[in-house]
This record gives sequence, C-alpha cells and structure tokens, in this order.
Amino acid sequence: MISVLTILFESLNVYKKNSRDRRTSLHHCVVVRLLVTDPRLAVAVYFGLTTPYQYRLVGPGAWPGARDAILSAPERILQPLKTRHVSIATTGNRRRSLLRSLVVVGAAAVAAWTFYQRRAGWN
Repeated sequence: MISVLTILFESLNVYKKNSRDRRTSLHHCVVVRLLVTDPRLAVAVYFGLTTPYQYRLVGPGAWPGARDAILSAPERILQPLKTRHVSIATTGNRRRSLLRSLVVVGAAAVAAWTFYQRRAGWN
C-alpha cells in the first residue's frame, strides 16, 4: 500500500514539474512578444511583481484589463499603507533637524576620537 502511494505521489510531482516548466517557457515567450509590442508592460512583467494577471495577457483566458492591473499593482499594494496624512515640514523645522543631526554626528566623532586617544595611551 505504501509503495503504491509513493509511486503515485512521485508521478504527480513529475507531472506538476512538467506543467510548471511548460508554463514558465510559455511565460518567457509572452515576455519576448510583449517586448516588441508593449515594452513598458514587458519590463513590468519581467522585473516587477509576480501577479496572476500575467497569465491573463494572452491565451484562452485573456482578459482586457490585465495590462492595467499589472501596471497598477505597486500602487494598489502601497495604498493600504497610506492611512494617515503627514504634513510637510516647514523650512525652520528642516534647519533645526539638520543642525540637530550635525551636532549628534559631531558629538559621536569627538567621543570616538577621545576613546581612540585613551586606548592609544596619548592622554
């Protein structure tokens, strides 16, 4: 009984792997065709997010809205993260922030130099 299940499981894995290989090779053909017809979409499909809409670009289940869905995917993912309005800092706040950062970096440099001097024994 166990050996029959093992053989069945292995044959299903081989079928699944062959199916994935076939889909991947078809996907690369679609990207090459898109590179000629729609370069912006080809770059989004190849380098962008992996979305199920990519399989709806061509073929029997083609969907006319797949192009817009692929190109707008990054905005749709980031939209829920933008839940609060952040006001833009005024020029005075930016200057104070820059000054504060310079003071902190300067203090860290002085502390590091002092620590180095003491470890080297220079007093």
